Amino acid sequence: MISYLQNYFPPRIPYPPYLPSHISYSLPQAHNTKYQMPANTDQMPATTECERLSYRVYLGRYLGNGKLDHHAIYVETDQAGQEGMLYDVTGTVLRGMEYRSRRGVDPRLSATGLSRQHVGWITKENYLRMESVFQNIPPPTAQLALNGSRLDRSKPLRHCQHWATEAIDALKAEELLDPLGPTDNPCEEFPVREH
Repeated sequence: MISYLQNYFPPRIPYPPYLPSHISYSLPQAHNTKYQMPANTDQMPATTECERLSYRVYLGRYLGNGKLDHHAIYVETDQAGQEGMLYDVTGTVLRGMEYRSRRGVDPRLSATGLSRQHVGWITKENYLRMESVFQNIPPPTAQLALNGSRLDRSKPLRHCQHWATEAIDALKAEELLDPLGPTDNPCEEFPVREH
């Protein structure tokens, strides 16, 4: 039964459009094999000066609970590129949302990850200030009644996608987010699963 499910619902395979030269990747041949990362990534040197002094900041897009995809800010704090911090709001427009930060995996390795957009770099020094910037952005409040009617028609609906956009704009306004360089890839879409 399990092998049948694994073939029917294969794990998501990340396929980055470019691969750093210092990592030896072994990409899977079939869609039902595991994604292989190098065994010893703890001692792996950064490839550029920017990578030694800064973290990559991404807008991650995940499967949502309806028509809208969930958006979160992902900061790649692990030099191997597998782990980092996720910043987002969670909840519903019926009861309101709350801000949260937590350890997370790269959207490429998440079962619900759809894409990630590289929005900039944040220095390790500025990274310490980032949490307070995010905490000052109000999360969306309750906006709909149980019958689906709007609580305040004078205000547009606001959800996680709006909060994530406001968070990136706030980092830029505070001059904490450094822009992308000429060799940075701004957007990575992940392949659609084949059944």
